[in-house]
Amino acid sequence: MKCPVHSDKDVVGYCVECGAFGCDRCLKAIGKGESLCQKCVKAREADARGGKAGIVSKLLGDSRKRPTPPGASAASGRARVAQKTGTGRKLVIHYRQGKVVKGVTYKLDVNSLGFYLIPVEPTAEQERIYVHFSDLKAIYFVRDFEGKLDSSGAILERSTEGQETRIAFDDGEIIEGWTMHHFDPSCQRFFMVPKENNGNNISILVERSALKGLEVGEFRQGSFSEETELSGLPQAQTKGRAPLSQGESMGDLYFSMKNYDAALAEYEKVKKDYPHDKRLALKISVCNFNRGVSFIKSRKYLEAKAEFEKIAEDDPIYGNAKKKIRKIDKILKEVQKMGT
Repeated sequence: MKCPVHSDKDVVGYCVECGAFGCDRCLKAIGKGESLCQKCVKAREADARGGKAGIVSKLLGDSRKRPTPPGASAASGRARVAQKTGTGRKLVIHYRQGKVVKGVTYKLDVNSLGFYLIPVEPTAEQERIYVHFSDLKAIYFVRDFEGKLDSSGAILERSTEGQETRIAFDDGEIIEGWTMHHFDPSCQRFFMVPKENNGNNISILVERSALKGLEVGEFRQGSFSEETELSGLPQAQTKGRAPLSQGESMGDLYFSMKNYDAALAEYEKVKKDYPHDKRLALKISVCNFNRGVSFIKSRKYLEAKAEFEKIAEDDPIYGNAKKKIRKIDKILKEVQKMGT
């Protein structure tokens, strides 16, 4: 895999502070097989200079030293250093229960319990938050918070140390790509680069406890079963109706292509002429159900719940819909707890 900064050189490792990948020109060895990127080297030097200045001021009684504002956290100075030197790494954090937080960190040790994050929109009471790895699904290292695409900066080449990988999260999302380094089966989390890289995602730090399926090289663990869509459509004729109208046939075609929005639109048109047709009603319910499943996969839980709630109690698939609603309510309850 080529270095994202120096396109003519190969990636040789990553920064132990922020997780950025780089070549031998980008990274500086600090011992024990670990390296720092140039930005994190500057941050450490800035912190060191700040620490020395504080000691001198204390010994000499420098009255020019500004007092710490009431309520300011210990991270305030470091945050300012990170902003001035550009050392902060932009992260998009995905929690297991669907919550997404964007922010900057200047130190991230993948072997620790967590790290501090400076949110993009910090509150007056909380300038930084502590993020526990155990609460996460994955961390996306990004170039831009707005998701601006830059195909020229995309990392698409495979590392010589990396291995083909396929992961399945508990929420049903599946990502394919390759690991940044040789995979250690005992690791709690690992870096990977997705195959479908738009140039904004630098890498992903995957939390293994949030996975239900993992394939890396010859290593296999768990299952890749996804949220299940309903595939069958009722075909029995309904008394007083032609076997299939043109609109219903078009709906069935769209359904077979998994274009449930278009299928639903066709079925709804036909329903105006046959409002009490049970076969048509079931097809509409199946479309609503599968739309709900799609929303779950995208972590749009409120939209998913709305789709499942459209299914009537006397519908044959009502029981399936109720199970999904209970699952969503549980997820939303956990998200609410995290936000309080």
